[in-house]
Amino acid sequence: MARRAWPAVAAGLALACVSTDPVEALRGRFVPLPVSGGTLAAADDVVWAAVPDADAVVAVRVVDGALVPVRTHLLPAGARPGRIVATADGAYVTLRGTGEVAQVTGSRVRRAAVCAGPMGLARDGDDLWVACEDGALVRVDGGSLAVLARRQLDGDLRDVVVAGAAVWVSRLRDAAVVRVDPDADSVDVLRPPDLPGRAPDVGWRLVRDGDAVVLAHQRAVTERVDLVGADAFGTPAYGGRSCDAVVGTALTWFPLDGSAPRTSGPLNKSVLPVDLVVDGDARWLVAAGATGLSDVALGLLDAVPDVDAGCATLPGLTWSGLTGDAGGRVVAAAATPAGLVVQTQAPAALVLTDGPRVLDRMMLQDDDAAADGVDAFHAATSGTLACASCHPEGREDGRAWRFLTIDGAVRRRTQSLAGGGVADTAPFHWQGELADLDALLDDTRVARMGMARQAGDVAGLTALLDHIPAAVGPARASDDAVRRGAAVFDAAGCATCHAGEAATDGLVHDVGTTDEGRPAAFATPTLRGLAARGPWMHDGCATTLADRFTLTCGGTAHGEVAAADVPALVAWLSTL
Repeated sequence: MARRAWPAVAAGLALACVSTDPVEALRGRFVPLPVSGGTLAAADDVVWAAVPDADAVVAVRVVDGALVPVRTHLLPAGARPGRIVATADGAYVTLRGTGEVAQVTGSRVRRAAVCAGPMGLARDGDDLWVACEDGALVRVDGGSLAVLARRQLDGDLRDVVVAGAAVWVSRLRDAAVVRVDPDADSVDVLRPPDLPGRAPDVGWRLVRDGDAVVLAHQRAVTERVDLVGADAFGTPAYGGRSCDAVVGTALTWFPLDGSAPRTSGPLNKSVLPVDLVVDGDARWLVAAGATGLSDVALGLLDAVPDVDAGCATLPGLTWSGLTGDAGGRVVAAAATPAGLVVQTQAPAALVLTDGPRVLDRMMLQDDDAAADGVDAFHAATSGTLACASCHPEGREDGRAWRFLTIDGAVRRRTQSLAGGGVADTAPFHWQGELADLDALLDDTRVARMGMARQAGDVAGLTALLDHIPAAVGPARASDDAVRRGAAVFDAAGCATCHAGEAATDGLVHDVGTTDEGRPAAFATPTLRGLAARGPWMHDGCATTLADRFTLTCGGTAHGEVAAADVPALVAWLSTL
């Protein structure tokens, strides 16, 4: 579709407001970032798009079946706008990189600090609820943006929904939903039910659906994964072309009245369910991993697939049908009276569809400089699995996998890819058997996942991984405890191996740990973002950072720290 010349919009006076063609306004601002979803919201015929990889918010209007630009707001570099809600005269958006909430109205942008890693966002009358990566649940005055109340929950919070008499908050890695009574101390933690051989994993998106809240999440296998060889039909170790991959997609509804949750069966060809739109009786599931002619990027769900019905494929629009020649990851959707508006990333675009057809496409980006790495990380292999399935947002799923290797049974904790400079932390995998990203791609993406190598994969992935910020851990301890912990770290000789900016010497050491009962040596992992990466150690044996310093979990030759010094050392490690 040819690019149009956009009509001029009257210039605003507020800082960071740009009123020109969005392509011109955003040119040169894009950096590769992992997909998060939930970056689109609509109020009647006006749609607001947070563009995290360009640090911008774009407003468009749907007019006579076409998308017409209204205004583009440029935010500070590194703001990373995320979840967004629309109002009658503007929008609110979380700024994950700066710890703020922004209000965008007309030509004005106001920002206020709320917490470390603001993620989820919901309106409650004139107020806002913000769910934060550090575990804070914050109530904010929608007019002044002043913090009204703050409640500390466990970390890794993602979405927040106000429904019934409760505030519902999801957690990313364990796919938990926390029901909070805002007027009492009541907190209930709910999870999707286990199914035979599979457990809930990575809760991408939580939204309201009538008398329930619904979580779009993954399920991961709990049985041992055979890495020794493919079966007679050449199926890769991580799964084939149906619902047999080690990670799959599902939806779970949690009724507002507290009754038992109901869950769907596995959803095929809906890899990375990063967004979910409820529009009347229809539910549209956005799959960021969709690629190829047969993969459903925007799936229509008008009835809950029965959990016993087996593998189901949703009808809807394919990836190629939505993105056209431009390509890109499909990352968010919002309902308007004229149809759904869908957002893509790398390259950035907005697409208007009435369901069966694409009505209009507005490009926000005229180059695909970031596409190689974003595609390599998110595009599904054989339609069933992506790198981001186990490394959501470039981090990790909190899971210790059971593998069968040529050396026998092992348990391996997913490692984080966040913090920047991942190439500097080589060699890769827990035992350091993979020398560089080339070897990592051949071992994991090709051999285990069944995806062919592309020419730009290594360079693209390197660029993407360099821009992934470390996860935000729980609120830090007192400065005095941190200072004492730093001294303990040095006295124990931790910096000998956890050295340099990457906090690793790139070597393999025997620290007295075991591998399913067998002595084993492991590569020194980076400590960046450590507090948000539990459980810890190669097999996930440490459910708290303090557990790492026990002999049975941390090893018999892993540095000597007195029990009385462990709390201070944990406080220091939590700041890295």
